[in-house]
Amino acid sequence: MAKFTDQLSNYVVNEGYSSDLAAAERRLENGSIDLIVVFPDDAADSVMHGQQAVIQIMHDKIDPIQQTAVEISAQLAVQELNGNVLEAVVARAQSEL
Repeated sequence: MAKFTDQLSNYVVNEGYSSDLAAAERRLENGSIDLIVVFPDDAADSVMHGQQAVIQIMHDKIDPIQQTAVEISAQLAVQELNGNVLEAVVARAQSEL
């Protein structure tokens, strides 16, 4: 994840990483963060086996403008991440050939 922090900083302010989803949800509830990005346990393995690695975005914005801003930022961040994952998968496949 550290590799993508600089690239994603154009879209999202990273408040850290955690394996404690319940704690992140509490931070979302109390307003100290705007969204949670939940990555699958083994995204690379899923992609290498031809399956989607589903990234879940959680937020609690009700105001339409805030909701749209969060959703667009999340979509841009996920697209950037997808592009980088695809690039890594292609490079790995090329090196194996």
